[in-house]
Amino acid sequence: MFVTVAFIFLGSFASEALGTFEPYLVLGMMLLLGLPHGATDHGLFLALRKDKRTDNKLGFYLRYVGVIAAYGLVWYFIPLVAFSIFILLSVYHFGQSNWVNVKHRNPILARAHYIVWGAGILLTPILIHTDEAVTIVATMTSTVLKAPEHSTALMFIGLMGLVNTIVLVSLWLSGSLDKRRMMLEVLAYALLMGMFFTNSLLLGFTVYFVFWHSLASARDQLQFFERRLSPDLRRQLYGEIAMTVLGALAFCLIVWFGPGPESALQPSVIGGVFIVISLLTMPHMILVEQLYTSWSPDEELNPPVEIDASQTKNHIHKSQSVASTTGW
Repeated sequence: MFVTVAFIFLGSFASEALGTFEPYLVLGMMLLLGLPHGATDHGLFLALRKDKRTDNKLGFYLRYVGVIAAYGLVWYFIPLVAFSIFILLSVYHFGQSNWVNVKHRNPILARAHYIVWGAGILLTPILIHTDEAVTIVATMTSTVLKAPEHSTALMFIGLMGLVNTIVLVSLWLSGSLDKRRMMLEVLAYALLMGMFFTNSLLLGFTVYFVFWHSLASARDQLQFFERRLSPDLRRQLYGEIAMTVLGALAFCLIVWFGPGPESALQPSVIGGVFIVISLLTMPHMILVEQLYTSWSPDEELNPPVEIDASQTKNHIHKSQSVASTTGW
């Protein structure tokens, strides 16, 4: 939360200075902190299939590349459909990573909550900065979308905030969410809205993606690896992550001393980068869905035990406060 507050302050009172460093901040945070959380996909594959001897590293890469290739064909022939798929899956993925540790009454309600929360988080910066967003989308899809009226965009943003608040209160009243977690999530949502309104599209999204999504997701995955992977495999995986970070750092240095970060943030370049991200994200989302379907972040911290009714409230409070992503 402190990072988000800092960017709200900078965006409100030092926007010109922040704009000067924006290319460096976006490139550095996204590559050095955001990208590595997807470098664990091989580890997820191994951990999810640890009892299947036929699944090996070659099998992982064949399936991974196969998913990317199939989605790449969709981008090539019907890019607008591919873009829509990317947005819908991202909405679900962001909501899932934040709320997977909360027990909903049934899977349908859980997924509806993921979508509502993710829509509020992802679509708000797009609707606030429609001109910038339309330009980037045009480079990705060769289609110029009509931006909604400013008043319509604000109404949608307000509606999403209201709906998400109602969902949080409902979860609290049903006993699925303790009061502290509910208040933290309301505060987190409000801070993110403030950051989106005071910062540019790319910078606001980058701060959310890195500090609210990637680091929290990486934490869940590393916790999962500690349980499912042998020490040798964990060391191998952490080596792969380290190599990814070093590669990202090398790329940052090449851009820094070469064409400069400003050239990397041109709309045409950004559009191409987002297409590449979408291709890599597709298999990543499939693996994360399998992860959260078979395992909960609470499982390691709160193994199944028999508790009486008087302990239930404290048990729920402990698990939610530990697993919440609002600590960022």
